[in-house]
Amino acid sequence: MRKAGHRLVDDATALNTGLMSRLLLHKDIESTWFFNGSVFELTKRHERIKFDLYDNIDTVIREFRAKRSEDLRPATYAPGKQPFVLPYWEYMFIWALLLRKHDIAKILWTKTEHPLFMALIAHNLFEAVKMQTDDRVLIAEMKKYLSEWSTVAIDCLYECYQKSEEATYIYLTMTMPFWNKKSCLDLAVESRNMEFLAQQACRNLVEDIWNGRMKDKLDEIRFQSRFSGTNKIKRFLHKMQSPKRKFANNMISYLVFLSLFAYVLLFDLTSNVSTKEFVLLAWVLTILVEEIRQMHQIYHMPGYEKASSCVQRIRKLKNYISKDWNSIDVFTIVMFLLGFGLRFKQSRDTFDWPRVVLAVNFVAFVFRLVHLFSVEKTIGSKIIIILRMVNDLLYVLVIMAVFLLAYAIASHSILYPGATLTWETARQIIRKPYFHLYGELFLDETEDCTNDASLWTNGTSPRCPSETGKIVVPIMMGVYLLFSNILLLNVIIAMFRLNMVKLACTETTITLRYIRELQQAHVWTG
Repeated sequence: MRKAGHRLVDDATALNTGLMSRLLLHKDIESTWFFNGSVFELTKRHERIKFDLYDNIDTVIREFRAKRSEDLRPATYAPGKQPFVLPYWEYMFIWALLLRKHDIAKILWTKTEHPLFMALIAHNLFEAVKMQTDDRVLIAEMKKYLSEWSTVAIDCLYECYQKSEEATYIYLTMTMPFWNKKSCLDLAVESRNMEFLAQQACRNLVEDIWNGRMKDKLDEIRFQSRFSGTNKIKRFLHKMQSPKRKFANNMISYLVFLSLFAYVLLFDLTSNVSTKEFVLLAWVLTILVEEIRQMHQIYHMPGYEKASSCVQRIRKLKNYISKDWNSIDVFTIVMFLLGFGLRFKQSRDTFDWPRVVLAVNFVAFVFRLVHLFSVEKTIGSKIIIILRMVNDLLYVLVIMAVFLLAYAIASHSILYPGATLTWETARQIIRKPYFHLYGELFLDETEDCTNDASLWTNGTSPRCPSETGKIVVPIMMGVYLLFSNILLLNVIIAMFRLNMVKLACTETTITLRYIRELQQAHVWTG
């Protein structure tokens, strides 16, 4: 077969072997191999480079990295000339990821047109796999790959940012036609890639967009314009239309709405519906229109347009409700419409239902201020701490409910044997143990009481506790307060302090909230 010109294996000559030995001694090279008559090497940055026999190793590596830095610039297409298929190397990169050929994927990644974007695609892909599986071994493997591709994306971003800040800003916000018009920041936000968002380039970019400075910078890049009088006017208009200014106007408008709502609730909620209530109704309807706009702005999944109109509405509703504060927004609007509708119902009931519903609704509207304040760096970090503490508190409350219910039933059965089955009895069973947690012991209830069943049954005077209960229940109460007040309270304090230590990524979370506000302001596409 050799005479016919066919080879079963590659012949590595002595010169090629010497070149491979020199490559392995280089500090930047991890491995080397001989294939199809050529010598290749893989650097510690996972770069595959081909060498000739008499090449200078340092020069070849330096020229390869310089050429690669130029290739990091985003590819641009003329209007209407965008290709309709995924580029070959990006297609092969996704193929390697799906087959879990991690080493091959890293080599293919160096050939892609948009390395930063494809690194974030890999991160999002492994994040989605991790969320969809219960296999612990696969989850551990996905976490490893997530860390590696996050590091690759950060290194790529750092290299771009060092060469050109303006080009990096354009690259981060540029949408990709093959990936549902998503940008790099959109991908990082969707996968909550906090390490990537914590980079200085991302924070500076979001800060510039938030303050309305991004358009001015892009104009400088594109037109190299100096700040003439006309440009100063444009800068002023951009600043007035910035997301920060829109957010401030929205905050002022909302505070005026709350002030009017409070005035009506305190002083003007009479038997007749006033004009101010109709103004509040119109205001709430504008909030409803804004929520409907946000619902239609929700990200569409692939194949979304092919689904039926009913399926599209269901998907939009699910995606809308899954967002952080949208469920509270829906609750406030529904409660207000319910309370306003009850104002027109003539009821003989002494219980003022419209006032109660509107009062609870006012609390919900005020609570929405937490969402508005969360984008401020100082207040927002404190709000994040409080919300995480509330999540921890819910688990402790479940444990405390076990102790409370056990003590409540046991103590009431001893103190008041043979009690009647009424709603008042059920309320009394829970009332005393609950207020014991705040130090109320109800010692005065042992005075001015009666053992006459006809008197305590109709509520004329309270019932006296039994003699057995006077001896046993104080002991039970001491044990109950020991566990509930001392043990569980200290557990809550310890958990709260642990949360304070864990909040190292608070500033990144604030950046994430900035981006969400930009999305709602229709400034951020995605």
